[in-house]
Formats: sequence, structure tokens, C-alpha cells
Amino acid sequence: MKLNQKFQLVSTPLGTIAINEYANSGEDLVLLHGNSACSKSFDLLALELAEHFHLYIVDLPGHGLSSKCDHYNLLTMSEAISIALLKLKVHCPHLLAHSLGGHVATHLSALMDSKSLTLLGYAPLNPFKKVSDIYNFDLKEAMLYCFESASYNDLKNLYQISHFVKSDESLKQFTTDYKNTDPKFRGLFTQSVGEGKFLNEYEILKKLPYKVDILMGEFDQQLMWNYLSEINSDKIRVQKVANSSHYVQSDNPRQVKETLLEKIKIQAHSVNASL
Repeated sequence: MKLNQKFQLVSTPLGTIAINEYANSGEDLVLLHGNSACSKSFDLLALELAEHFHLYIVDLPGHGLSSKCDHYNLLTMSEAISIALLKLKVHCPHLLAHSLGGHVATHLSALMDSKSLTLLGYAPLNPFKKVSDIYNFDLKEAMLYCFESASYNDLKNLYQISHFVKSDESLKQFTTDYKNTDPKFRGLFTQSVGEGKFLNEYEILKKLPYKVDILMGEFDQQLMWNYLSEINSDKIRVQKVANSSHYVQSDNPRQVKETLLEKIKIQAHSVNASL
């Protein structure tokens, strides 16, 4: 399928935000990638979604083609992306995000009147929980997300545990994205989380006017399943995705698409029934 793609650089107080837009007459869907990745991590999923939605795939600050910044935290990043989207006249979008992008999207949902929120390889931060209860700090490879640099072999090991579906091309993209990310980002962002500079994401998700879906790969070693199963409820639906690791969007893009479309269909039915 040929996509009608437009690339844009949008200025914000935090710097320039790069956004790949895939035009369609469908509803707006904003996609946010994970730590040390870029918008290309959604390439396979974009092929699945482009016929259903008008896509806006964002490079987070310090990543991809977005500009580097003097400081990074979830609040300032979500505010900058909100400003960039509003400049493109994006109002009330659906949000879909992976890993770190999920934290940004959760904060973004509190700033914008979003229609839905789907989170991949994500667990909500909660100041009443130890970060080690949320993320697997015993997984030494995942600690590379805290370091300014890493060797090729270490990145290859991280790629191997993060992806169920592997290829030389995606490994090259994975290592390139890590090296292209502002090295300061990993250190400054990790510091901001360690200092508790984040909102109670669990409470944000519970207060949203719709059910939130969290999709976790069945082989994801980076998240703590006990915590995710604990928060599974009528407001936050946690599902394991077969044949997937941390990069659910590239391991099983069709399942992600089907989950999203089903949720939106159910939401539309609920709205119509209430009229």
C-alpha cells in the first residue's frame, strides 16, 4: 500500500519536533515511540493503520530528527508535543504509544482531550510503588537505557531480548536509533524519574473517560508482570500479546491494529447507545 506521507518540523518552546504525517480521511491517531528509538519503529504498524486513520508519528525531543534540548522530563516533553500537534490543528486525537512514549502519552492525555489511549510495552509510573516493582532492574541489558553510550555487542543483546521477530535490517535501525539519540537524554530523563519528577500515571489512567488498553508482549522481560496484573481492572485492561517481546508494534502489528479498531468500535457503540 502506498502511503500519502508528509514530513514536518514544528517549532515549540522546547525545540523543533519532527512529525511524519500519513494523510487519510479517518480520525487522527498520534503515535509516540520508545526510549532511544524514533518514528521508524512504527513502520510496520503504520502499514496496518494507514487505511483506517490519519497518522501523526512523532519523534520525541532528543530523538530521530527532533532537536536536542537542555533538559528532558515527561512534563516538558508532553507539553512540547501538545503544542506541536495543536499547530497542526490536531484536536481530540486517538493516542498510541510504546514504552517511554507511553509515559509521554499518559501525560499528554491529561493535556489534550484525547479519544482513546493504547499503550504498548508500558507500565504506569506510581509514586507509591518502587520503580523496581514496575521495571525489571535485574535485566542488565535494559540498563543501557540509562547510559549515555553502549557498545555494539551490548546493543545487539538488548535488541535480541526486545524483539521476537528479528532481522538484520531492524537490528541496524535499532542500533542507529540508539546512537542518534541525544546521549544526555538517557541520563537526564533517568535522573528526573529517579527524583520523582512525574505525575501519578496510574491515577491519570483511572480518571480518563474511557478504558485504557495496555498491550504487553508475552516474552517482554523489561516490565514486571505482577504489577501489571495487579492494576488490571475495568478501567485499565492489560493484555498479553502472543509472539511478541517488548517491541509489540513490530512483532505483532496486526494484533495491535485489531485491538485498537475493536476498542474504537466499542466506544462508538457506547456513545451512540447513550444518545
